[in-house]
Amino acid sequence: MAEDGTVHLATPGRNRFGWPWGDVQRRLQLTLSNHLPWRLDVNAGAANGTLDLAGLRLGSVSIDSGASDLRVLLPAPTGTVPVTISGGALHLVINRPAGAETRVAMDGGASNLSVDGNHLTGFAHEGQAFVSPGYAAAADRLDIRISSGASDVTVGS
Repeated sequence: MAEDGTVHLATPGRNRFGWPWGDVQRRLQLTLSNHLPWRLDVNAGAANGTLDLAGLRLGSVSIDSGASDLRVLLPAPTGTVPVTISGGALHLVINRPAGAETRVAMDGGASNLSVDGNHLTGFAHEGQAFVSPGYAAAADRLDIRISSGASDVTVGS
């Protein structure tokens, strides 16, 4: 349903806790225009899949999930693009274009973070972040914040 420029999508047949009963798989393929910046809010529940945003102009993206195994493909940023991911136990792979200046901050429980092959463990202290060398001066950049229970996060090109 579209309302005031907002599109709301929901999958039918989910129980009140957001988990489908039995071995149910759902697939959504949605094509969006790349001529305007999108603000995406995704409530994935417990999920296993890929969110391919590589062809879009993103204003921001927020992903809220339960226990998940997710791969997120990000586009080249225009301006500062906030990317917020929260959830329970996460195994997360974020792919971004080579050379995209990036800041990655994590909050939560036990965490492992790997950015471009640099492995950082126990990386969940408030205010701690990985920042690429040209991030501060870049006009176009990704600002990624991950908040979860236990997480294993890989960010790369």
